[in-house]
Amino acid sequence: MSVAHDISRESHLKCMLTEAREALLPLAELSYLQRQTLLYDIRDHLDSCKSHVLNENQRDLHNANTLTKPLRVRLRLDEKKFASILVMLDSVAQQRDVLYKEIMRRQLATGLILSKLCVPIGLIAFIFESRPDALVQMMSLCLFSANAVMIKGGSEARYTNQALFSAIQQVVITKYPSLEGWAYLLSDRQDVDYLLTCDKEVDVIIPRGSADFVSQIKMRSHIPVLGHADGVCSVYIDKDADLDTAVRVVLDAKVQYPAVCNAAEVLLFDTSLLDQEVCIQGNQTHEHDLNEKTQSDSKHSTKRSGIDISGNSSHNLTKDLTENSAEGFSSSSSDALLDDESKMNIIKMICIKLIEQGVELRSGAKDATILTTVFHTIPGSIPSNNKIANKITVTKVSEEERGTEYLDLCIYVAFVKGIDGAITWINKYGSHHTDCIVSKSEDAIEQFIRKVDSASVMANCSTRFADGYRYGLGAEVGISTSRLHARGPMGVEGLTSTKWVVRGLGDTVGEFSQGERNFLFKDISTATK
Repeated sequence: MSVAHDISRESHLKCMLTEAREALLPLAELSYLQRQTLLYDIRDHLDSCKSHVLNENQRDLHNANTLTKPLRVRLRLDEKKFASILVMLDSVAQQRDVLYKEIMRRQLATGLILSKLCVPIGLIAFIFESRPDALVQMMSLCLFSANAVMIKGGSEARYTNQALFSAIQQVVITKYPSLEGWAYLLSDRQDVDYLLTCDKEVDVIIPRGSADFVSQIKMRSHIPVLGHADGVCSVYIDKDADLDTAVRVVLDAKVQYPAVCNAAEVLLFDTSLLDQEVCIQGNQTHEHDLNEKTQSDSKHSTKRSGIDISGNSSHNLTKDLTENSAEGFSSSSSDALLDDESKMNIIKMICIKLIEQGVELRSGAKDATILTTVFHTIPGSIPSNNKIANKITVTKVSEEERGTEYLDLCIYVAFVKGIDGAITWINKYGSHHTDCIVSKSEDAIEQFIRKVDSASVMANCSTRFADGYRYGLGAEVGISTSRLHARGPMGVEGLTSTKWVVRGLGDTVGEFSQGERNFLFKDISTATK
């Protein structure tokens, strides 16, 4: 690109930024009813454009052959996802109005009243990868919170993003021509380079993508960034966990939709679920493993190796798992086994259920050998006629992988020493996104909630609930792991800031300095005016 073209493009972007900031005033003038109606109109118009949007998405998918499987899953927009976009627009429109509402009111002195108001942030730069539905979430939330927005989506979703953006803009500009510049969709990667330097025009950047992507944005700009790291979400199975609850929560957290940031990537078991004999056998097996490691490494260039109890390859499991996923694994029989034999059944049952769903179990060397020892040590805990009883494979991996966001049907399994061990593990290797405990002990649950340093903490429910829509926020622009401004799913309130307002009757500080008047500092309920 020529220097002249660079200057011309930067000049054009500067005009866009100016127009976006100018649109903030007419945005702020829209009433709650007008913003609601606008979102309902956008929903209806998008519904009428569905065929065109889905066709453009197929065009993007056709051109995205080099994308990884998780990114292709995020890029795909089918009938079900499109319907969820329409539901989301309704949900945002039904959120309570927070703009210019009093958060707090205090009487400083007689006739002198302090208020704290909720106000829009201003101009937001939204930069995201793959997911075209994120564009609709951001535009709807910005409209409802009266923020202007500059949008740059991934090139892999170019046609889908353009179709969605054009449909939304058509509704907004038709009803309110003065809002023409409130949102822009950028098309060139170099636009982002320039945008990151505009700290006088852009108030905040919200990147949505991988941890590397978010880190790059943070390093390249002085503008405040609201983003999240990888979603390395853990589920900890406590010694007092209920088997049925544990199975339900783990399966949903891992399998329901593995390609998103709130899916579980780590499964932690309390070592109290093991007996002493298993721990000793596991350690002995681990020592034997280490003696053979050099020979194994010389034969295989990969750093992963499968431990298959039956001696068969894990690739042979697929057919058997499909045929036997319903054989002999009812919740009631599982509970009976837990009572009659050993708590180790909870480990075995959860792992079996995951394997039935095609999930690959991964562990560091020591935990992998302990896990396979568990499978050997509980004869009869799986019906002998079940074809997968002796075909459980654990993939040994480097312990460096324990903080990996797989976004796929893989899960890292580890053993920890009680609730304190789980908390330490999660705070050290997790990403402070969403973590879960499964336990019947209220003391353990309270410890976990207080000490786990994550944006969302779950007790006996799936990590997949960590979502703006499921929190009743309408939608989300992302899940922030920051500790400033907003943390967790960011809905309408996450896109607002505050303003202090003091109303008086000619009051002066001198009156108070000279002792003529005294401060009262009396809080007033905001429910009464």
